[in-house]
Amino acid sequence: MSVVSLRAAATILLLSAPVLGSGCAVGHPDPCDIVLQRDAGERPDAPEIRRIKERTRVASNPLPYLERLGWTWIGREAIDHDHSYFDLALQAAACMERRAPGNPDARLLRAHALVSMHRFSEGEAVARDLAARSPSWLAWAVLGDALMEQGSLEEAAIHYQRMADDNPGSQSWSRAAHLRWLLGDRDGAMEAMARAAQAADPRDARGAAWYRARLAHYAIEAGRPDEARRFADAALALVPDHPPALHARGMLALAEQRSQDAVAPLRAAVAADPLPAYLWTLYEALIESGLEAEAMDVETRLLADGCGEDPRSVALYLAASGRDLERTVRLALAELDVRQDPLTLDAVAAALAAAGRIDEARGYSRRALAHGTRAPRLALHAAAIAAASGDACEAVERIEDATAMASGLLPSERRHLESLRVATARRHPPAG
Repeated sequence: MSVVSLRAAATILLLSAPVLGSGCAVGHPDPCDIVLQRDAGERPDAPEIRRIKERTRVASNPLPYLERLGWTWIGREAIDHDHSYFDLALQAAACMERRAPGNPDARLLRAHALVSMHRFSEGEAVARDLAARSPSWLAWAVLGDALMEQGSLEEAAIHYQRMADDNPGSQSWSRAAHLRWLLGDRDGAMEAMARAAQAADPRDARGAAWYRARLAHYAIEAGRPDEARRFADAALALVPDHPPALHARGMLALAEQRSQDAVAPLRAAVAADPLPAYLWTLYEALIESGLEAEAMDVETRLLADGCGEDPRSVALYLAASGRDLERTVRLALAELDVRQDPLTLDAVAAALAAAGRIDEARGYSRRALAHGTRAPRLALHAAAIAAASGDACEAVERIEDATAMASGLLPSERRHLESLRVATARRHPPAG
């Protein structure tokens, strides 16, 4: 596979030759030493890492091999879910820049690694400079990603359009889909993601599965279970242990009140990738199925390990459960320092509302909805915050919106939505 195709796949990894690790001051490890040390990022099932390292050590020009090594690590992270690969990719970029200062391929790798590590502001700075000096669809892609995560959706759209004009393929269509979803256009998001799936590289089964899994989740939110099931099944036909597709299957079963059928795919999703969002959904399926002992184990794991993986989801879980509210707010606000997209603004709103800080929560909820994002959890939180602040008209509107997307909510959230609907109707019965 070429370096370019490795880059694309990742967006969804000494004899007579010069010694790469020479000349580094004591106390400041040479990035070249780090990336070439034995066992760094190597796994028995990934011998390509060792082969690339061997070629790097003996090459008269090691830069192409260092670049390939970095992108291979980024690609492997999607398989092994080992976030240390991103740091190794960053070190590979640093090694390239040490040997060739200002090298655009090194800067692209650096920008992508920084964004993957959720260092969005740093990644934006590198990508912005790269896009100005060495414009390419890859530079525009990573710049758009960094901007989108920081809530600059309009500017992200400009760079994504430049990317699409230069490279109208699955990478462009999938980004357009997510942006359209954030802007409240779910039908447009599904159309764009379907094009991404059709244009996917047949050699990249995981990428093709990811597009179909996203389509499944969009369809669940839209209340179209048959479509969602078809998309999830198509993803799993490509990659049988694909975590997002397994999660979609579990969500479908929960939406159809088949909690026991949800447990197996959700267990498999957690086994493949123990993300807090998957752990939370499994917890709910286990509770609904009467498997409380296992559910408590899953919750313990979620709270113990989740902050390192996805503090935003942990904050949302704690807010929904009404527990440890000081930690809830702290986690949400810390995430706000990293990114300011609508989903993060909503997490802050939910955390503040759970802590009783309704006026502050309402400000963040309005900011979360300012771009028109239509997501079931955002609508639920907005409804609860509006009701708590005494705004019956907005509460009713948000309740109706959340109800239309209720299949995208977890069972406890649907119960919360129903209690809001009943309480709001009792306090403010319809006229006539």
